[in-house]
Amino acid sequence: MATSSISYCHLGNIQSIFWGCSHNFLPNNNSKLTVKHTYSYASSIGREKNMSHLKMSAAMVDNTERPLANFHSSVWEDYFLSYTPQLTEISSQEKVKFEGLKEKVRQMLVETPDNSTQKLELIDTIQRLGVAYHFENEIQTSIKNIFDVSQQSENEDDNLYVVAVRFRLLRQQRHYMSSDVFKKFTNKDGKFKETITKDVQGLLSLYEAAHLRVHGEEILEQVLSFTLTNLEAMGPNRCIVWWKDLNFTEQFPYARDRLVECHFYTVGIYFEPQYSRAREMMTKVLTIYTVIDDTYDAYATYDELVPFTDAIDRCGCDISAIGSVPPSLKPTYQALADLYTQIEEKFIKEGKLDRLYYAKYEMKKLARAFFKEAEWLNVGYIPKCDEYMKNANVTTTCMMVATTSLSFMEESIAKETFEWMIIEHLILRASSAINRLKGDCIGHNLEQQRKHIASFIECYMKEFGGSKQDAYAEAYICSTHDKVPTFVLELVINIARLAYIFEENDFASAQSEFKDKIMLLFVEPVNV
Repeated sequence: MATSSISYCHLGNIQSIFWGCSHNFLPNNNSKLTVKHTYSYASSIGREKNMSHLKMSAAMVDNTERPLANFHSSVWEDYFLSYTPQLTEISSQEKVKFEGLKEKVRQMLVETPDNSTQKLELIDTIQRLGVAYHFENEIQTSIKNIFDVSQQSENEDDNLYVVAVRFRLLRQQRHYMSSDVFKKFTNKDGKFKETITKDVQGLLSLYEAAHLRVHGEEILEQVLSFTLTNLEAMGPNRCIVWWKDLNFTEQFPYARDRLVECHFYTVGIYFEPQYSRAREMMTKVLTIYTVIDDTYDAYATYDELVPFTDAIDRCGCDISAIGSVPPSLKPTYQALADLYTQIEEKFIKEGKLDRLYYAKYEMKKLARAFFKEAEWLNVGYIPKCDEYMKNANVTTTCMMVATTSLSFMEESIAKETFEWMIIEHLILRASSAINRLKGDCIGHNLEQQRKHIASFIECYMKEFGGSKQDAYAEAYICSTHDKVPTFVLELVINIARLAYIFEENDFASAQSEFKDKIMLLFVEPVNV
């Protein structure tokens, strides 16, 4: 039987048309309402006088003390008596579209296998959109089939999200599924396993399932408090629960603590709401890479960096290689290894494990480029401008950011797209050059106050004998003389645009005007 992917676009369109149809019961401008009066004939003037007289008489006679509430009059007054909705009926064309979309959803319900996760998600989505009443027969049949299968064989599914959604959908349709299905997620002592506390989607589904418990189901009583506690702990600041757990101040006192600034950067890469999870992961990547950058640049000795780089390049940050890392750099290696373990778990859960290769490929390439700068510094070598830029295009992290950001996106992305990324297409090199040259201009003075690899400014002055101002001008010209193609990924262009947000030493000091920018974006309300 063929499977169909869930089209939320179709479902959303159907929902909007359904709600549009809900106004059809209201009269349009051409409608006539006839009210049949049943009281005795009398002139209107006579009736008003009679009614007025009766009211006055009643008021005079009735001396009863009543518990009057003094309710206020209707806040609507006569508004709806003269109100005509903008949409009174749908056109024949809209009706055809509506029926077509409805048939597509019906076909998806029929063709998607009942024993699949896609079927559960499809039914759940239709119900959440409030349009399930159009597909009652198909949903009831599917739920019955899912229930029958669950009763005939013991379900070995260890995916918390799937088990919880199945449990809730079946009970909502009054099919009794035992709450024992959740025991597989508990330890011997009956408490839920620690491994599921980071599974946001699974915990949320489990929380919803707990509301369909019946009297005496202790495990679901436990579920309610367990999920609520962990979900609240994963609130808006969970990325910051993560940074504190890293114990930054003690572990990396030499490095820049720039979690908020890194998140500011990720918003520049992709700001759309659907990429919130991608921004969270990318913020973690950038904060760890800030530590890695400072480790190479402002902490580790050359002798320490040799085995450190080898462990990254040879083992892809596998934690098993930590034994070969110098003691002073073990916390840094551990943080990097933990990060890519999280990324791997995310990709496995989403069925996108093939993306891990490209994320790690860029990580290894960046480590090698950082080490190349350490080699130059170790021997006091100032490279030619072209040689410097070839390596600096990597150390500016734009290529790593572009590839890793792409891997976190929800869309289905072909292997060829990632291959296009890692071959360093012209637009990627241009974006990197813009960031590198702008970065050298704004960070040059601060960096050269200590022992630091020569920037493009020093390379230019040594090679061409120009002044610092000449080097600045050359940097800007080099970064802008090629037109950026309009048909390339918006993500790559956004990375180039971000270079022009930062001013001198912004990311190093993160104070003054840069702090104001962050406050305006994340804290201050917009004045309209």
